[in-house]
Amino acid sequence: LLLWDCDNRSYSYYIETSYDNVTWSKVVDKRNIACRSWQILTFSPRIVVFIRICGTNNTANEVFHCVHFECPCKPDILKLYMNEQQLNLANNFKEENSITCEEFYKNYEILIDTINKNSIIETHTILPFKIKSNSTEIVHIEQEDNE
Repeated sequence: LLLWDCDNRSYSYYIETSYDNVTWSKVVDKRNIACRSWQILTFSPRIVVFIRICGTNNTANEVFHCVHFECPCKPDILKLYMNEQQLNLANNFKEENSITCEEFYKNYEILIDTINKNSIIETHTILPFKIKSNSTEIVHIEQEDNE
């Protein structure tokens, strides 16, 4: 996350993630910290479809300036996490606000159906991989290079 850094202002914010745009989990809380410039943030592996950045303070004015944001995923780490989730489910353990692969896939299909009906974006442009239901396997989706 790159915050506006052309002067001496600082920002405060928090970040939430969701798999369904209804259930949100706070993954970063910088509400009581004066933050400037590049922010390198990490959070525990989870299935994320939506990210919400909420600016809570700017020392110069009332606008939160997010200049650049990216949230790369490492599929190998996600796969390890999903395998761990399956093990946890076998032990009847479910973390608060967590979701199983099957639940995610069910919600993801609804999201994709909605998007495709509106002809906004195709499935393969949202994620570079597909999570198969009833398994923890991540399958890479081949994409054509248009360059």
